Amino acid sequence: MIRNRAVSNVFWTKLSSHQPPSIYECQRQLRQQQQWIEAGRILPAILENPRKFPLIRAFVIAGHWENFESLRVPIGFGEHGGKTASDIVKSYPIARDKIRECRRWEASLSESMKAARCGNFHMFMSNISDNPSALEEMDFLGYDLWFWALTGGDIGIIDYLLLHNLSLHWLVQFTLYRKTKLFRTSVVLS
Repeated sequence: MIRNRAVSNVFWTKLSSHQPPSIYECQRQLRQQQQWIEAGRILPAILENPRKFPLIRAFVIAGHWENFESLRVPIGFGEHGGKTASDIVKSYPIARDKIRECRRWEASLSESMKAARCGNFHMFMSNISDNPSALEEMDFLGYDLWFWALTGGDIGIIDYLLLHNLSLHWLVQFTLYRKTKLFRTSVVLS
């Protein structure tokens, strides 16, 4: 309980500073959030500062979009006390557009992408065996399973993709081929 509050306070301090954290840092901190009651304080910090709007994407990446949509700012916490994200953004059209984009992004994720995002190897394998074409799917923003597997960080999923997904093999082979070709060219020229 004390550790959760400390993590939440550190996160709050970073969000309320003038230099916002990166989306990566934000999603990493969100994955550590276990008490979403405390997390309600972050809504005004993000939604009142246009420079911090990209951080809304961190909720999708961290797999906590549903939590974001249901968050309420704690009562007594400024002018937005008791409000949800939807209530707050009524006066911020750019933030409203960003939230609409994130809703579409979350809705576009396949079950295998969601399993890869949270690092659930067994659910991932079940989804892939049911639908092998899921390896080639893209979400609303153009990210594929590789993005979600690397975000989730499960070694089993990443190994599976390395062994079964030709797109990365093609990329590695192409890179090695270019480096070999450049090396041979430099040897011939020298």
